[in-house]
Amino acid sequence: MFLWVRAHLSVEMARSPDIGSGSRVDHLGCVVFESQVEVGRNPRVKPGVVIWPTDSGCPMIDDDVEAGVGAKVLAGLRVGSNMIIGAQSVEMRGAPGSTVVAGVPAPVLRSRGQSERECHEEG
Repeated sequence: MFLWVRAHLSVEMARSPDIGSGSRVDHLGCVVFESQVEVGRNPRVKPGVVIWPTDSGCPMIDDDVEAGVGAKVLAGLRVGSNMIIGAQSVEMRGAPGSTVVAGVPAPVLRSRGQSERECHEEG
């Protein structure tokens, strides 16, 4: 199964990844999960996502996290539940749950319950 997933779906992950139920990879394309990564339930990842450890440790992804096209999650950090990581972003700091992050490095842009208009009115 491991070789079939790798060859036909272009999803690279350890032979026994710690990924929760309800995982969804939208569209085919290179997606990489390193073997020590811990991923909660219902992750949604787009093509080009890389979740990889660095010298500071291995990322832990909580439940219901969405990673946009080409997003990178690096280092020993915790990505909070219900978080969105924008396309082509590099998340290296960790962020609380229910937030939207985007950029390089990815700062918190707003909470998930806050509209873009409300965010600009505050700033």
